Amino acid sequence: MQDVRNVDNDPSKPLTSPPTPERLAWNRFIIKFALSLCLKHHSVFALVKQDSYGKDVVVGASCMVPPNDKHLHDPGICQLIAFYPRIKPLNSLLLTARMDALTKVMAEGHKKHASKAHWYVMCFAMDNEKQGKGYGRELMTFITSMADAANLPLYLETFGPRNRRFYENNGYTVAASSVITARGEKPLDLHGGGLAMLRAPNKAESRNV
Repeated sequence: MQDVRNVDNDPSKPLTSPPTPERLAWNRFIIKFALSLCLKHHSVFALVKQDSYGKDVVVGASCMVPPNDKHLHDPGICQLIAFYPRIKPLNSLLLTARMDALTKVMAEGHKKHASKAHWYVMCFAMDNEKQGKGYGRELMTFITSMADAANLPLYLETFGPRNRRFYENNGYTVAASSVITARGEKPLDLHGGGLAMLRAPNKAESRNV
């Protein structure tokens, strides 16, 4: 199997070589899974710009879970069964001690820090070739304005200093950091582990809407 590493062996930094087929399959699965959860709630938002030929292209997108009291961010058994044909080829990646540990930490953090009505930023991503143009901030400004209009907080999980700075610059604060510890594996403790981040609504913006 191809040995793919990150710069400085830091998972929050770019890869030093092209991703393996397994990594690509994993990321495609995550995208499809997030879309399946969020599209039905009309809460997938894309930032579209025109390229040099005047063609519309998606430069960034975010899958969101709307405020609810039914734990919609946590897929039910029916949804998992429907997704099983796509999950089965990825069992070697999904059915691991680290994935179990990560899932547990995320569930506990969500319950502790976002137990009341909130918007959940499940996925937020920009086209790698379009980064540095302010598009991420533009899309996040739309998302935060939407939450402010409803006077609701935003919640997300992330990892690494670069992501932390981006979200802090957009009004989020770190609610908790968690080392991901799985039996038989090296703990993910770099940068303090995974981050749970929360953004309180801007009440001034809420009044202006």
